[in-house]
Amino acid sequence: MNIKLIHLLFLVIFACSPRQETNQSKTVKSKDQTIQKAVIQKEETLQKALKNEVEDKKETPQNNCDDYFKSRYPNDSVKASLIDEIISIKGDSLSANNLKLLKSLKTQEKTLAFKHSINPVFRLKKEELSLIFYPHYERTKEGVPVPVSKEIDLIKRYDTTNNELAFLSNKIKYFPQILDSIYSGQEKPFIYFYTPSKMDSTRVIDLGKFYGECLYYHEYILDPTYIAMRDSLLLASSMKLDLAFGNEPRIDSLIQEGYNKACLDCPSSEYLAKTFAKLEGTDNLYLTYADSFPINDEYDTPFRALVMINEGIEVKYLWYSEVDLFGCSCL
Repeated sequence: MNIKLIHLLFLVIFACSPRQETNQSKTVKSKDQTIQKAVIQKEETLQKALKNEVEDKKETPQNNCDDYFKSRYPNDSVKASLIDEIISIKGDSLSANNLKLLKSLKTQEKTLAFKHSINPVFRLKKEELSLIFYPHYERTKEGVPVPVSKEIDLIKRYDTTNNELAFLSNKIKYFPQILDSIYSGQEKPFIYFYTPSKMDSTRVIDLGKFYGECLYYHEYILDPTYIAMRDSLLLASSMKLDLAFGNEPRIDSLIQEGYNKACLDCPSSEYLAKTFAKLEGTDNLYLTYADSFPINDEYDTPFRALVMINEGIEVKYLWYSEVDLFGCSCL
């Protein structure tokens, strides 16, 4: 009887043992399948994203990008023709200063930057409200491009310690002796500045140069005494420009929707463009910008621009200036 009972217990244990191992195996297998499924889903997501990127590139072949740039950013000769056409049609309606502005866009103004017809203004730091500008480039006999501007000449003349390598510190170096010498015994020069809703004036008080590893520009510091942080300065000019202030949502949409990211190698803030004024005497020239306020340091490429809306739908930039905070020149 005891032998039969022991034998029966043995059979029960033997029968149950494989089933217990099977349940454990099922549990492990279920976990493995869950992990494997998650990995597969992640791979599928990455593949889908890659496929979409490839498809975007296929939908925007190089020849389409060439046409895009030629149309949206006309070269100097085409731009000059467009401006001549505007002047021939609207010349009688344009104020003297607006006419001068348009004519200045056809050539490189070879005076001190604060005397230019139009310049961008940025506040990259709380204490750095400035008119930012860039030299133009000319080639030497050997074909090497070199930066050229009146400010570069002045810095070489007045700063005897000028050393390009010393600038590579991502900091601004100022040259107060330059304006002090030019305007010795005189008041510093006045310029007009423009916000989204008004025009006012202030003085230029210093000249500086930023020469970092991925960014290079000159700037004239503006006197902030009577300028509040809430004043969103956008442009500066040596003249009183006649502007009709106001945002135009339809124009904003045209600029933003026409922006083609697939054609660009570097980030751009153009898709955030916002109009703030129209050039009086015209019906298709708008001043626009993309920026964060009060400090202009949140976008990759804050910019200011004058755009022409051709035939009611086509965007053409007659003037454009940005600050490359992304560092595209290092890519």
